[in-house]
Amino acid sequence: TAFSASIRRSRAVSITLKSIHLLYRFQVLAIDCHAFNGCSSLASISIPAGVTTIEGAAFAECALLAAITLPEGVTTIG
Repeated sequence: TAFSASIRRSRAVSITLKSIHLLYRFQVLAIDCHAFNGCSSLASISIPAGVTTIEGAAFAECALLAAITLPEGVTTIG
């Protein structure tokens, strides 16, 4: 059975990220609104196959984000 989830960030969590590579052993279906908001050091993210939705402002205030790799199945952004 595959684990299905959305990625969401708690407002109480402080995260410093430079790169994100989501593992294929979990089935991520969506990246929620503001999931990585304010991750000011985030430079790249590779989104795995299976993700169909990236909600608005998921990467808001990620000033260094220069590269996002999207799978073909993404149907909704924002």
